[in-house]
Amino acid sequence: MSSGPDEALWEQDSQWQQWKTAVRGFVGKLQLLELCGGTGSAYIALSKLLPAGTLQLAGHWDIDDELAHWLQVVHSDCSQIHLGTSAGDILAIDIDQFPKSHIIVAGPPCPPWSKLGRRESFDDKRSAVLWRVIDIVTHQARTGSLGLFVVENVESLTHRNKAAGGRAPVNIILEDLNSNLPSGWNVASVVCDSMDFGVPQRRNRVYIVGHSVQLFGPAAFTLPLPLTKQVSLNTLLERLPAAEKQASKNTEQQQQNLDDWKKLYKDLMLDTGSGTNSVAVVDISRTPSGRTAWSSKAMHPDLVECLTASGPNLHVFALGEGTGELSIDRRMTGPERAALQGFPPNLCKLAGNTAKDKRIIGNAMTVPVIGAVMATELVLLMDKADEDTISGWLDGKAAIYTYKQVYIHEVYMRST
Repeated sequence: MSSGPDEALWEQDSQWQQWKTAVRGFVGKLQLLELCGGTGSAYIALSKLLPAGTLQLAGHWDIDDELAHWLQVVHSDCSQIHLGTSAGDILAIDIDQFPKSHIIVAGPPCPPWSKLGRRESFDDKRSAVLWRVIDIVTHQARTGSLGLFVVENVESLTHRNKAAGGRAPVNIILEDLNSNLPSGWNVASVVCDSMDFGVPQRRNRVYIVGHSVQLFGPAAFTLPLPLTKQVSLNTLLERLPAAEKQASKNTEQQQQNLDDWKKLYKDLMLDTGSGTNSVAVVDISRTPSGRTAWSSKAMHPDLVECLTASGPNLHVFALGEGTGELSIDRRMTGPERAALQGFPPNLCKLAGNTAKDKRIIGNAMTVPVIGAVMATELVLLMDKADEDTISGWLDGKAAIYTYKQVYIHEVYMRST
């Protein structure tokens, strides 16, 4: 991924620049495996963090074949991309057939735990995908060169769930990992909110992170440092000509809902002396008095609630300009949704306003968040491991040596 014109605004943040400086001495070829990889947010973030030529895609799997047009822009070589309900299904492939990697990043389906679903947890057959991810991780930790993995999912994974025996599903997953990973691994989970990492979107996600102590040191992963400044929502908005502003027509119900939202925001709309260039983003498929995941009867100026695979149907309008004709009063566009997920301009241009585009963007990992997670770990690597250790890891020697030691120890324990 190139910089300059294709640089997202959050990349200018001083904290991100500090991370880039800390890893600029990284040499070698880092192999990344993306499972349920979606838009390739992990690859995008790592390519912006690491020196040029040091990152290689080991493989990318996802059942959504409509990601092809997106990933063709992310990757110059698409030979390692596997998409569709057949080729992209990680349940249909033997575990030892996945290419060996140094880092695995996965975003398995969230409906088993999402607040918008039935929350059937491990009773939901789709949870099998998450367990396959865990099996691939533990297999590669034992037999390959894996040194780091990240599994992302909805925050509800951390909440107690009746279908999980009254426990938080994430704790069950962590126990499984600790039981099946070889010795010398440390695993933890953290919850990150996208609004703390440079973009004006409230989006909480849990990140399960495990790393080899030999490479990253004995401390468990902790919450990444936030970026120092949030890019304003107004700055991310496109400046559309009048014709495009009127491109989408509201239904009668949508217009009534929008009028209700504007009544709720009336005081902020009339606050013409603030001069803040503030805006409101509301879901016009619902009235503010209706029950919604977007917090009914709540105002959140200059902030977008969590984007989802189904939308929502968003309308943006200016505040502080009175209640007459407004400089901004229209549907939120696809490129704006993509910018809220931290994608660079060349990818934002790909995003349309269709249900497909909303699904792809809503399912994506926020780029600066997964970037902050990976940056935190790679800075640790540069600090804790010497050049020979890193070189041995990338060449496969360090992991093979560790596995042999673990295997010998386990054989000894079983025989005594």
